[in-house]
Amino acid sequence: MLGRHHARTDPGREFGATDVVSARGEKGVAQVREPTGGHGMHVVLEAVGTMPACPRQSGPTSRS
Repeated sequence: MLGRHHARTDPGREFGATDVVSARGEKGVAQVREPTGGHGMHVVLEAVGTMPACPRQSGPTSRS
């Protein structure tokens, strides 16, 4: 899960998120890819809904 605000990340943990990455940009992408051996996630959900957030969701995926 990507996030910097506990009001948003705490519910994610309650629903089963095991990792929270607060870094942004390439550093955040690297931290998301690390636990998967550099492969990235198979699925990414963008729940914020703003257009600037959409391109960022492809960085940590395995298909980017």
